[in-house]
Amino acid sequence: MARTYAYSADFDAETEELFKGAVFLGEGHNGIVYELPGNKAIKIFQEVKCCKEEGDILKKVSRSKYFPRVYSTGNFYIVRDKVEGHR
Repeated sequence: MARTYAYSADFDAETEELFKGAVFLGEGHNGIVYELPGNKAIKIFQEVKCCKEEGDILKKVSRSKYFPRVYSTGNFYIVRDKVEGHR
């Protein structure tokens, strides 16, 4: 899948610092994902609506050990635990 780089997000200072060490992981239907230091990941969305919906779901299940912990959110991004997986 070709990278489009059609993404933009304003990070807070902490997220900006984490993103300096980011490694591209992949691009999907709703956004792109980078691995961050500290076993975290950031997903950058194309649409605010998709970001808000996914963020709301993760907040609702935040007490479950089966879902990733959310560290911070913005209008177009979510910083969360990195989860190993295969596509």
